[in-house]
Amino acid sequence: MKGLYIHIPFCKEKCKYCDFCSIVSSYDKRKEYVENLLKEFDLYGGKYDDIETIFIGGGTPSVLDIDLLRMVLDKIKSLINVERVIEYTVECNPGTITEELADLFLESGVNRISLGLQSTSDRLLKVIGRIHSYNDFKESYYLLRKKGIKNINVDFIYGLPGQTVEDIEADINEITKLNPEHISYYSLKIEEGTKFYQMYQAGEIEEIDEEIDRAMYHITIDKLKALGYGHYEISNFSKPGHESVHNLKYWRCHEYIGLGLSAHGYLDGYRYSNYYDFNEYYNSLSSNEKPILDSSEISGEDLLLERIMLGLRLREGISIAELNQEFDIDFLDIHGSEIKKHEEMGYMKIKDGRLFLTDSGFDISNYIISKFI
Repeated sequence: MKGLYIHIPFCKEKCKYCDFCSIVSSYDKRKEYVENLLKEFDLYGGKYDDIETIFIGGGTPSVLDIDLLRMVLDKIKSLINVERVIEYTVECNPGTITEELADLFLESGVNRISLGLQSTSDRLLKVIGRIHSYNDFKESYYLLRKKGIKNINVDFIYGLPGQTVEDIEADINEITKLNPEHISYYSLKIEEGTKFYQMYQAGEIEEIDEEIDRAMYHITIDKLKALGYGHYEISNFSKPGHESVHNLKYWRCHEYIGLGLSAHGYLDGYRYSNYYDFNEYYNSLSSNEKPILDSSEISGEDLLLERIMLGLRLREGISIAELNQEFDIDFLDIHGSEIKKHEEMGYMKIKDGRLFLTDSGFDISNYIISKFI
């Protein structure tokens, strides 16, 4: 069973930390893009029969004009029986959700919304270039609840310039009142090409102290666990039964179709990425060709590596028996000494045939995972 990802590369304004493929645009530009996106849908005919998750991301899909978004959602319904889709998510920004938009989501089979809040502090929202206030977020959140959306994810970022441990505690106090089903808490990374990177290079902002960063992470884990959220992936927390089914496909190396500018996919044993340039994307589609910039077959060795790297991000870890059978190896014979060393340091465990990172291991996950490459 596959997933489907669709990229909408438009925003009202570019956030200072964002390195995703997104632009501010005119209606005509958005319309041209949607018309081409619909052509790309048709090039994957016959591949939609076993789709069980859909994720429309960006950018900000909810900034699409209602007529254009309807075109995309109608196209999906024409190709996929959405009643059989387990999880159908659309990313939205606070302040972009109207009653008409919420009704369109429900009509189209959308059953999960991911809201990009980032912080409950209006001070910090201004620092990072968000165009909404916390009050805007609450209005959007409660509108979705009133309309009957029962599965909502809220995105947060920690490690922001000027952010304190008290700000994180305030976030979580607000979460207690909101009670969303899923929460993502990502550590800020100052990426090249962003406004924050320019400010960092100019000495206008600094990376947060590592000890404070870790303190924020640990407070988040402890407090969310106390509220009943399972810490099922390094940066993700959910109420029981509300783990992101779509994102689990990425972490478990399941196949998914990626459509749209800069989208990535994994299909028929190949990983591919689409063009990042609008003109190259459109030119391919005008020739009735998939707008793929790069494609590579994933060999057994590469897939094994991915299974280890991505699987160890999950609290459930990786099944040793499954890896042995699928790749015809003796995993413990290959990696036993490395595993034993990290077990002794309290970073890894093996239980019921599964290898996974402990809480301490999650703290240095990149370092540990690198030892298996």
